[in-house]
Amino acid sequence: MSVRGILCCLLFVIYIQFSVGFWWYLGEKNIPSDCHDEKKLKLTADQKRECGERKFIRALSDGLSRGIAQCGKEFSKKRWNCHTDKEYPNLFGNIVNKDLSETGFIYALMSASAMVGVVEACSDGDIYMCGCRQMKDVADPQPGWTWGGCSDSIDNVVIDKTKRFVNSPHQGSTMPDRIKRHNNLAGSLALEKNMETVCKCQGLSGSCTVKTCYRRIPVMATIGRSLLTSYKYAERVLDTRHDGTWVLYDLQGVQPRDVDLIYMDSTNPDQFCEPNDAVGSVGTSGRLCNTASTDSDACANLCCGRGHTSLRKRVNYDCNCRFVYDHLEMKCSRCNTTVTETRCT
Repeated sequence: MSVRGILCCLLFVIYIQFSVGFWWYLGEKNIPSDCHDEKKLKLTADQKRECGERKFIRALSDGLSRGIAQCGKEFSKKRWNCHTDKEYPNLFGNIVNKDLSETGFIYALMSASAMVGVVEACSDGDIYMCGCRQMKDVADPQPGWTWGGCSDSIDNVVIDKTKRFVNSPHQGSTMPDRIKRHNNLAGSLALEKNMETVCKCQGLSGSCTVKTCYRRIPVMATIGRSLLTSYKYAERVLDTRHDGTWVLYDLQGVQPRDVDLIYMDSTNPDQFCEPNDAVGSVGTSGRLCNTASTDSDACANLCCGRGHTSLRKRVNYDCNCRFVYDHLEMKCSRCNTTVTETRCT
């Protein structure tokens, strides 16, 4: 191989190392919150500078752990099930080296979950320089109700720092970097657009003499569902124009908004059927499927035409539960039933 070829390979390896989400390993509970696990984290210089802020990193870790779990829930019935494997060089496997629509979902969800952890820590008073949002400059939520309590804030210096932390590995001008920044932004906007207004009555005997409302960030399930919808309608892009708009693969496609997910690599509906390290696939063999479903978990779809087997088994479960006031505990009997499990061959 020529010297030029060797240099190109080295540059590619360096790019991959700092373009994929190694920092997502902060979401693993066994990772120390001081960012010193160089083998897994491989943080950028800017990210390392934040490692001294223990409470900030701990908040990121808490949010990311919930985001990782939510990813598995959203894709539990799909061929790619957001499998995580600690043996991979990345938490989600080599799929992050691709620019698939699934990859776009991962980046958006990790961006959103990082913000969730930080916003909650701010509202709880765990992080300096941020806290509850004062709603005095906002019109009353509804007639007879006023703002009160602690409203979650998504607009302060700590939230800005979170966005910089998330985008730090992707400051280049390459298409993969631009796509990742876009999907990171889509994740943070998913949190913003799903903010909730919660109202409560206060007063003796339910008199509701005080009516107050506050703003709250959505739970991870809400964010996950919102991003899953964006994933279903993700737009494939080829390049960007000078005006910042995207060159679309589908000439009849709609120009993606900031809240939309995008991807660049071509997709193959069968690429997750078999184990495939190149796309981080563990295959669908052995997965539970549903013979009666018409959704993505239908055996005909999930098993990729390989067929499936059914097994009847006895399972135990709690039944006839009742609360025993003398012991202040719930008492249940143990019952059993026969269920049928169907798995892909």
